[in-house]
Amino acid sequence: MNRVVIGILAHVDSGKTTLSEGMLYSAGEIRKIGRVDHGDAFLDSHEIERDKGITIFSKQAVMRFRDTEFTLLDTPGHVDFSTEMERTLSVLDYAILVISGTDGIQNHTETLWRLLARYNVPTFIFVNKMDLNADRNAVLDELHTRFSDGCIDFTQNYENEDFRESLAMCDESIMNTFLADGTVKNQDIRNAVVQRKIFPCYFGSALKMEGVSEFLEGLELYTRQIIYDDKFGAKVFKIAEDEQGTYIMNSKDLCLLDHLPDLIKSGVKSLKIEGRMKSVHYVATVVSVYRKAIDAYLRDPEHFSVLPEWQEELLKISHRPYTTGFFEHRPEADGQVYTTSSYEQTADFVGLVNDYDAASGRVTLEQRNNVKEGETLEILTPGGTVFPWTLSDMEDETGTPIAAAPHAQMIFTAVGDARMEPYSLVRRLKKA
Repeated sequence: MNRVVIGILAHVDSGKTTLSEGMLYSAGEIRKIGRVDHGDAFLDSHEIERDKGITIFSKQAVMRFRDTEFTLLDTPGHVDFSTEMERTLSVLDYAILVISGTDGIQNHTETLWRLLARYNVPTFIFVNKMDLNADRNAVLDELHTRFSDGCIDFTQNYENEDFRESLAMCDESIMNTFLADGTVKNQDIRNAVVQRKIFPCYFGSALKMEGVSEFLEGLELYTRQIIYDDKFGAKVFKIAEDEQGTYIMNSKDLCLLDHLPDLIKSGVKSLKIEGRMKSVHYVATVVSVYRKAIDAYLRDPEHFSVLPEWQEELLKISHRPYTTGFFEHRPEADGQVYTTSSYEQTADFVGLVNDYDAASGRVTLEQRNNVKEGETLEILTPGGTVFPWTLSDMEDETGTPIAAAPHAQMIFTAVGDARMEPYSLVRRLKKA
């Protein structure tokens, strides 16, 4: 039996984990196809992955198909976890690069392609989401233009002479055989794939299991076990550690609020607020602050200044001490946190407004942290307005008076006012 180690890579949301699920199912390794958005994907097993709906850690699974045993490595697609992805490349025999048929080659996809070339990894391509009216020819043209002419559509019939001729144009050995008798040998294709002269491309929809079985058959047919020498090899990374541990992942958080004018003047047209691994409270607060600051600058650039209340807002969310990162200069030792691995914040997110009933004057809330009657809280509306509020006259869903809301995501009501529109955040300021 051949044994092949194959990694699967993609830009985030291209359907990489969904394809992995489909391949495992087609190979008979799992009985039910999980879904990322349902939180039950076989390879996204960590709690935080299921909560956020993205792959964060590299995972492995073994699947057997016909005469080949594949060790499948599913890697993170999100650019923030590229290091976790890249460390797998040196152990791969082959790679699967998943591309969204509707989005085409995205920036991170191109980065992955360059990394695969740097590590000299033979690569198969699966163009996903073809069920969403994606244009096969347009994707192929883009693959040829931005990647390689060796990206060949392997869903074509072998009897198609144009298909065989396309293969022959990629490799001299294949060309010689093709010119001699019009045939192309599978062994020659396998060799050309290993040499990164041919990149077999398949099309389908992983979610609907279209093209997955054909892709798996192609992997089995056009891969071979790579024989390595017996010499042991390894990479050693030295990490300094003191009595409190190591702080390799304890970088400070980036904050460029004070430098918004410089960013805008430099030509920046949009800002990315990274929130996929953050709470609702974090995303809403940060977006609100930057929205206010940007609007204020555009109204009056000459007299713009960062207001203290904006800076105070950014202290209310869970964060490490702020830094400007690489904006002004290369970070030095003070770019890391050495005293603790904990986060800090001046406010706790305690509830989310679901509805306000003007007739009764009561607001319906969803609890997010234990909260008690009589507490002085703070409301952040979707429009960015911030105002204080005292929690009073609490009732549960049945209308029974209660003194506290101690249960996770408990629904309760209290006396409110018209400013408390749906999706407003309720938070408790910590005592100084």
